[in-house]
Amino acid sequence: MEAVAAAFIRHDPHMIYEAYLRVYENGCRIADIRTRDGRFYFTFQDPDGNVFMVSETF
Repeated sequence: MEAVAAAFIRHDPHMIYEAYLRVYENGCRIADIRTRDGRFYFTFQDPDGNVFMVSETF
């Protein structure tokens, strides 16, 4: 998840893609993507059902 956060902080589409592939390969899935008040919110779910969110200002 650190790689996902770093990719969004850098606003680097290639890094975002690579970070998501690593998360996906570890069994996590994007459960939801939303925007609100100038922020992106990505909600991930891990294989155990735990849900966590990454947000980024755009």
